[in-house]
Amino acid sequence: MSLVKTSEDIICRCGICMSQCVFPYDGQEPEISRHNFGAISGKTLNVILSCPHSLRQDAVIFVGGFMDTLFCSLLRLAGAYSEANPEQDVWYATYDSQKQIAKILETYNRAQRRIILVGHSWGGDSAARLLAAHPELCVNLLVTLDPVSTKGPPSKNPNMGAWVNFYVNYTLSRPHRSNFLARIGGPWGEAPAADLNITQEEWGAMPHSTGQKQLADLHHSDVKWMLCHAPLAELWNKALPGSRLMCRV
Repeated sequence: MSLVKTSEDIICRCGICMSQCVFPYDGQEPEISRHNFGAISGKTLNVILSCPHSLRQDAVIFVGGFMDTLFCSLLRLAGAYSEANPEQDVWYATYDSQKQIAKILETYNRAQRRIILVGHSWGGDSAARLLAAHPELCVNLLVTLDPVSTKGPPSKNPNMGAWVNFYVNYTLSRPHRSNFLARIGGPWGEAPAADLNITQEEWGAMPHSTGQKQLADLHHSDVKWMLCHAPLAELWNKALPGSRLMCRV
């Protein structure tokens, strides 16, 4: 079973269908929160997706990277986004859950709902390659956050919608453990096929509640900084009108 996780709203919306309890992330520190990942089998996911008692809303799917199961960088951000956007279905999956993500995309495509797919690190590579391999699965916006893979970025298909790629210029970034791990995996850098490429010289210029970081201090795991970039907010709201893209997380 791969680790797949959704917001509490999705998992617990229908108590009639669910026979298996899957606990949501509760905001605890990583040492505690790792126990709150729900290992959802294909059978359980099918029960959730086929539930006849709830309507599908527009969806955002966050796909964490290899180290997100430990540091929960994207998982925390997904939780904050879910709280700010209760009118949307917010899902979280790990990078190695392509089959489950494909099922989720297929379900929302069938319901004719709008979708944003966000992947960080290996999760960014996994999300982009899933869409590249399955042109029948469609999203309105694909966001890759410093994706990592020795294969490099795929070409773009129309089913990817608008594609925004954030990346770290490691020649400008001071040593950091997340940078070290990313460079072992092989960061893409710029994705030539993306509609918009944004490096930390741009996304690092935005003010945040944590204070203005120096350019050299921005690193691979700074997903909350990447998602606060103003041009992304414009595309995000074009894909899902009325969204509240939270910067203060």
